[in-house]
Amino acid sequence: MYEITLPALPGRTFTAKDGAELRNIVWAVARAQGKPISSDGEDREMVHEVGDLRSRADIEGVGVLDVRDVTVRVMRTAPGDWECEGHEDLYVGIGETAYCDGGCVPRPLFNRRDELVLAAALAG
Repeated sequence: MYEITLPALPGRTFTAKDGAELRNIVWAVARAQGKPISSDGEDREMVHEVGDLRSRADIEGVGVLDVRDVTVRVMRTAPGDWECEGHEDLYVGIGETAYCDGGCVPRPLFNRRDELVLAAALAG
């Protein structure tokens, strides 16, 4: 699981459960700037850059990638239930089923609304 911060959106933190969600955030950051994902029109280069970003986060704990004019900072977080925070302390024994006790908080995901907020922040 990864925690993503964008200095262009101070005070906001987003979560990606895997490389695919991380790649979607990087693509959204490029789109929010109104620029193509890669300079040559091929996504392959950016796929490799996001893979390197993920590897740095996995190995070093933190990875940074400049996507045009926006910096994407990724931190590796402890594995756990990716949909919400608060389940880490629940113990599930043999034959028992994990359940939500209502004390959890949904993890913040980067969505289309966040992409629009980022585009507006970059324009203004």
